[in-house]
Amino acid sequence: MSKSSALEGIRVIDHTHVIAGSYCGRLLAEMGAEVIKVEPPAGELFRHQGPKIDGESLLFSFLNVNKKSITLNLKHETGKKMLFDLVKKSDIFLENYKPGTMEKLGVGYEEQRKVNPSIIYASISGFGQYGPYKDYPAFDYLIQSMTGLREVNGFPDRPVRIGPAVTDFGSGMLAAYAITSALIYRQRTGKGQKIDISMYDTAVVFLMEHLAYYIGSLPLRVGDRFQLSAPANTYPAKDGELYISIFTDKMWQDFLQLSGQEDFSNDPRFSTPWQRALNVDVVDDLVSKWTMSRTVSEIVNQLTKIGAVCGLVKSIGDLFSDPHIAARKMLVKVTNGGVGNTEIPGSPIKMSLTPGCVKSAGPSIAKDNEDVYMKILGLSKDEIASLRNNGVI
Repeated sequence: MSKSSALEGIRVIDHTHVIAGSYCGRLLAEMGAEVIKVEPPAGELFRHQGPKIDGESLLFSFLNVNKKSITLNLKHETGKKMLFDLVKKSDIFLENYKPGTMEKLGVGYEEQRKVNPSIIYASISGFGQYGPYKDYPAFDYLIQSMTGLREVNGFPDRPVRIGPAVTDFGSGMLAAYAITSALIYRQRTGKGQKIDISMYDTAVVFLMEHLAYYIGSLPLRVGDRFQLSAPANTYPAKDGELYISIFTDKMWQDFLQLSGQEDFSNDPRFSTPWQRALNVDVVDDLVSKWTMSRTVSEIVNQLTKIGAVCGLVKSIGDLFSDPHIAARKMLVKVTNGGVGNTEIPGSPIKMSLTPGCVKSAGPSIAKDNEDVYMKILGLSKDEIASLRNNGVI
């Protein structure tokens, strides 16, 4: 990584699989850390997950950008010793297996801190390292169902799960935040520590707004509408569909004037955002009658002038030709890694001196075995070949 990288010189042992842990490792790698992905010789689960290009998983490649890849059999005593040798020369160990898995292998936090007292050991799991649910297997969709995230998503007559694995990605982000905080603490004190991030906890944080609605006896699930004000919904135009939110009284009065509906200016049903929310069906009808006779461009031009929030409802496919996506470099083409010459999600971390950077897609399995084991552990090519033949790597 370049010298402008914020986490240059930080080495991460990334013993993760699927989404949450892998994304946390990706965030650290975007910021310049040397992230070494450690997998069993057959590869982690998402290496075998479709869709694929040239035999390589797109999901794996997206989640593991900028990383190195090594294989290591932690059920083999030599493999455990090699992991400890890597831990001695690293700053962070990251894992997202079921609680107790690392301990059963003999490579948990207490064992690692014996060889490196300053190690920052980060665990991400479904329900955390303690609590009544800690031993439950978990995926994002289960967490959504068990916490109420699913309950608040959808329309009044039917809840549905949120499409993206939000608690996976959210937990990865929180873990990266915790790790960088722990690095600052270690810089002050010299002390490492253990980090425990739970997808279940993450879901509760994401529910902060709806917990307030619940306590305040407001409806939890309102589709595209908003509990506290109106209009806030999707509306039809002549050539598409828009999301529109007109959320202050002045904006509402300005909208009535530009839409030629001044007769409703003093209507008590629409006097405040809350009153408009209580009469949302009538409000939506007023807005829809105006939008249906105009193009998306006309609507956006007029509503943005009064400060309203509005924009075209797009599909995922639209993102590939979106000029703002291009300007922000949120889909970037890479020519190296497991799926070269493919557009992959870029880094959302924009900083003036040390921005996040995507340089390579997730690596092919074991691509860096020789580089890591020779440079960091000082092994010879013959020793590496012997380890491979004995099923250690």
